[in-house]
Amino acid sequence: MLTLYYMLFKERLKMFSENCNALNYNIMNAELDHSDFFKDTYLQVSNSNNKFTRNVLFFVFWTPVIYCVPTPIIDLCNGEYRRHHPLTISYPYDDHSPGIYEITFFLQMLGILYGDMKKFANDCFFLTVFRIHTVYLKYLSASMRSLGKEFGKYDDAVVKRKLITWLKLHDNLVRNVSELISLYAPVICIYYANLICMVVFGIFTQIKANKLASEIYNTPWYEVNKTNKDIIRLIQRMANRPVDITAYRAPTLRLNKESFLAFITSTITAVVAFSKMSEIHQ
Repeated sequence: MLTLYYMLFKERLKMFSENCNALNYNIMNAELDHSDFFKDTYLQVSNSNNKFTRNVLFFVFWTPVIYCVPTPIIDLCNGEYRRHHPLTISYPYDDHSPGIYEITFFLQMLGILYGDMKKFANDCFFLTVFRIHTVYLKYLSASMRSLGKEFGKYDDAVVKRKLITWLKLHDNLVRNVSELISLYAPVICIYYANLICMVVFGIFTQIKANKLASEIYNTPWYEVNKTNKDIIRLIQRMANRPVDITAYRAPTLRLNKESFLAFITSTITAVVAFSKMSEIHQ
């Protein structure tokens, strides 16, 4: 889906990249101060992004390999080589026969690897452009502070010319941010929809677990003897334990109603912020 999206909007992406290059050129050739600060900060962000990309790329590449390779190795150790695939998929051919199994195995691994690499490339590009625009904002803030110190000290015509230059740079930046938001709004919606589905499924599982305790209580437990009542009491106590779907027992990664509401609140806040930025541009 991301590949199709980039193919459809490749001209807009190209124009966005050209606008960023033009903004860099205008900043470096503007008569405002802190052009060296912008250059150093820009290079620092670029270097940190390069290091981040190289380090994460290593894990992105090896994670599908580590996930897929143990499957045939375990089958081989158990004397059942070619019995399982990393992904259980029904094929219209015998995917367990010699040669065909190996081809199917590598196709599955390459499919997982391609999807991970594609998403990783999209995330890196998304992170890079937003960090670069943060550098633009830092530069405009620093240059405005320096420009404010010149009020009343220099000729009004010089100050006016610098103010107009700063205003043009700011307008170009706002246009870039607006275009960036417009380009990535569908991608953000896809990511959010995926996350919402995960949270909702987690909530449904939690609700089913809570319903289990009610079903146990609704049984005619009062008609059994004391020994069975003790067993039912133990079952009831175990069923009343909350079922939390979480990652590494981290409270912030727990899929429940509270995290769902917090996520919806954050989403609405982001939408409102993006809308305000678009209104400022207009």
